[in-house]
Amino acid sequence: MKRAAGETRGAILAAATTEFAAHGFAGASVDGIAARARVNKAMIYYHFKSKKGLYVEILRDVFRFMGARTADIAASDREPGPKIEAFIDALNDMAASRPYMPPIMMREMAEGAIRLDANTLRLMAGIFNNLRLILEEGARKGVFRPANPLLTYFTFIGPIIFFRATAPLRAALEKSHLVDTRVVEAATFVAHLKAAALTVLAYRAPSAARQPAHRRSRSTRSGDHA
Repeated sequence: MKRAAGETRGAILAAATTEFAAHGFAGASVDGIAARARVNKAMIYYHFKSKKGLYVEILRDVFRFMGARTADIAASDREPGPKIEAFIDALNDMAASRPYMPPIMMREMAEGAIRLDANTLRLMAGIFNNLRLILEEGARKGVFRPANPLLTYFTFIGPIIFFRATAPLRAALEKSHLVDTRVVEAATFVAHLKAAALTVLAYRAPSAARQPAHRRSRSTRSGDHA
């Protein structure tokens, strides 16, 4: 039975995610992707123009999805703390439901992000912007300290990507009985990351002990004249 165009495109994307995750961009071949997708190689060029076009579309698809989901979180009526927790859940769900993303992103970063073009970066920046809205809301409400959204995003995504990508390592450690990794389940890890994030972001009123010396002395002199 002949596939519909949408089905063919979907089959190519699914096959490509497996190939790129396993072999990286350079190691994956169009022939291998075509064989896995059970399509003629010409169909890949018809839908995506090139191997790079196919690779970039995989990333853009994820960034579009994450941009929409995190925009909904930022616009919701939840308080800033729960929004941060939902943002972390969204990142973790993405990595769990798309297991090809952690290895692909780790390889891409190791190779200098040379295939992330302006349009792809623009989609990624939308996710940063949604986090910025949450952080700014938290600062306005006095529950978060001022925080850089880009640094905060990397603080979230880095551990998630690394945790997912190191699943084989944790399994090997468990099998060798060198480390008990059973307690490091995904839910435990995510709860730990949320707690750490909220602790770091929490607003702390400056205490007298932390004030600069010139401010303390000025406050003391003002008190002397009271």
